[in-house]
Amino acid sequence: MPEAVFSARRKLFRYVDRLTGFILGLLGVISVSCGIEPVAYGPPDGCFITGLVKDNGTAVQGIEINVQSPDSSIIYHSTETSSDGAYWADLYEWPDSLLITASDIDGPDNGSYLPEGKYITDIPEEGSLYYTVDFELEPDPSK
Repeated sequence: MPEAVFSARRKLFRYVDRLTGFILGLLGVISVSCGIEPVAYGPPDGCFITGLVKDNGTAVQGIEINVQSPDSSIIYHSTETSSDGAYWADLYEWPDSLLITASDIDGPDNGSYLPEGKYITDIPEEGSLYYTVDFELEPDPSK
């Protein structure tokens, strides 16, 4: 009798193992196909852009920075300058060139400034790239 019990337990455990493996495998396939990106280890692979926005050497807060395609059809990253005028943008796409624009979005709170744009060209196809793009904004005379 004990042999029959052990045999039935083994069969039950094999069935549960196979069912568990099937369910976990199905969930793994579903999670991969739902747009969840895999974890990447090692050094970062991307394009990182930092900079300062100033007016006559004084940091300017509240300036919108857009990293976009040269024709402005795609915005890759949008951020706002901090109190020290600094910004950080990271891209994980590899465009051939970029247009980085600085626009005053807070109105007269921190002064009114004219928008400015700078181009980055000849971006390599791979590796980590670090660019520093600083802006020296001109006050908007109409405001």
